Amino acid sequence: MSPANAATGTARRRPGCAGAPRRGGPATGSRDRPRLHRWPTTATAALAMAGCLLGGALVAGCGVPIGTHPSPITHAAVPFSLLDPAASSGPPGGATTIAPYTSQRLTLQIYLVAPTSRLVAVDRVVPSPSDLVSILQALIAGPNSTEAATGLQGQIPAQTKVLGGTQIVNNVATVDLSAAFGQLAGQAQIQAIAQIVFTITGDLSGVTGVTFEIAGQPASVPQPDGALVNVATRAQYAALAPA
Repeated sequence: MSPANAATGTARRRPGCAGAPRRGGPATGSRDRPRLHRWPTTATAALAMAGCLLGGALVAGCGVPIGTHPSPITHAAVPFSLLDPAASSGPPGGATTIAPYTSQRLTLQIYLVAPTSRLVAVDRVVPSPSDLVSILQALIAGPNSTEAATGLQGQIPAQTKVLGGTQIVNNVATVDLSAAFGQLAGQAQIQAIAQIVFTITGDLSGVTGVTFEIAGQPASVPQPDGALVNVATRAQYAALAPA
C-alpha cells in the first residue's frame, strides 16, 4: 500500500475493475456495447447458393432465355400461342376463343321439285373441293324459305342420313342412305331418285350413273314408267327434267 493511500485507507483501483471506464471505449454495459457484424456460416452460404441454382434451373426450365443484354429471338423460338392473334386478343376474364374454321367455297346446283312435278335447278354454296357427301347433304336439306314460298320442295325425308358406303367408282356413284329414304313410295320416291340423279351427274365431273343402297344393302329403284333399274341415269328420268 502506497503512502498516499495509506493515509486515506483506500486501495488503488486497478485498470479493468468495476466502475472504471475501459480504455478506448464506452463504459461497460449491455446497452452500450457496439453491434458486431456476423458473417454467414458455411452452411448458410451453401443453402443460399443452392437456392440461386434452383431458381436458375426453374427459369431455364420455363423456356426463358438467360442473357446479359437484350437479343432478338427467332420466329421458331416464340411459343405458338403467342403467334396466334386470337389467343392474345381474347375476351376479358381469361376466356379462350377459337377462331371459326374457314375454307374456300363454291356454288353448285341441286335439283328441287316444282309444283309442276318437274325438277328445278337452284344454287347452293358448299365447301371446296366439293364431294359426294356434302352435295347430298345440301340436297337433303331441301329448299330455303324463299324457295319454299315459290312452291319448290324436296322429296327426300329430312331424317335421311348419308352413310359410309357412299363413294364413286368407275364413273358410277354409289349412294348409301339410311332407312328413312327406303320408306318412300310411289311418285314421291321417283321424284326423290330423280333429284339425286340429276344433282350428282350434273356437278360431279365424270359421273354418269347412280346406284342406291339402303343401310349398306343394294337396292333397285323405279323409273317413271315403273321399271326397276340397278344403275339410274339422267336419260331414264328425262320425263322429270327441268322444262
